[in-house]
Amino acid sequence: MPSSSFSRIETNKRRQLSIPKQLLIGLTILLLIELIKSQPNPQQQTCPSANEISPCACQVKKNGLDILCEATDVTHITKAMTALKPRSPIIFYLKLRHNQLPKLQGFIFLALDIRHLTIHNSSLAVIEETSLSSLGMSLFTLFIMY
Repeated sequence: MPSSSFSRIETNKRRQLSIPKQLLIGLTILLLIELIKSQPNPQQQTCPSANEISPCACQVKKNGLDILCEATDVTHITKAMTALKPRSPIIFYLKLRHNQLPKLQGFIFLALDIRHLTIHNSSLAVIEETSLSSLGMSLFTLFIMY
């Protein structure tokens, strides 16, 4: 008899322990679902109108916006970045090519979530310390070529 009651106690202990594990797994799954829902969906993002960011161009891609500013200057690039800020988009690619951009001005990318930034053939000579500081948590790739 003692072994049978010991066996029932062990079985009851296992059942008691498995309930909290199941509850923990269930809560973890619910938390992950809520976290995924709260993330911005790049598919739901929209580009600003062409007039707002001209001469830059914007396309909605799978992972976020793809912005190209080509053959322009710092005034137009600043205008395009300002138009993007209220939308809080994920800018997956920001490509600045063949521009007159001798200096990357401070806070130009403030409040923007840019993942990959390319500055190519834009006569860039000076990068102000505060121009990239706001991208520290979001930027994966920085490519600068004179």
